[in-house]
Amino acid sequence: METLIGLNNTEFFPYYDDMHFPYGFARSGYFTKKQAEILTSYGRHLRELWTEEVVPKNAVEKNFVKVCQGNLAAESEIERTWLAYLAAVKQVTSSLSTSYWHDINDAKTEHID
Repeated sequence: METLIGLNNTEFFPYYDDMHFPYGFARSGYFTKKQAEILTSYGRHLRELWTEEVVPKNAVEKNFVKVCQGNLAAESEIERTWLAYLAAVKQVTSSLSTSYWHDINDAKTEHID
């Protein structure tokens, strides 16, 4: 995969989100192959920028942070990929909590005689 200018490739520490995507980004059905590669290669650094664990060091990182804050529209592939990731996490999280509540309600009604 080509290097995205201005971002740290975390090749030695790939990013995985096992909580939301236990079978990986590529198998989740939410991302293209390219997006899955971007998330795996750059996701750790993007998460650190998004959560403000690290300070943006260049214009690319500063623009990324502005996109995450909603101050700029996503223009680069990496910015669009991160926004797609956040939307997928939100969708996965809401479906998990919904299915959890359905399971609890089903359990309550099953035991009524």
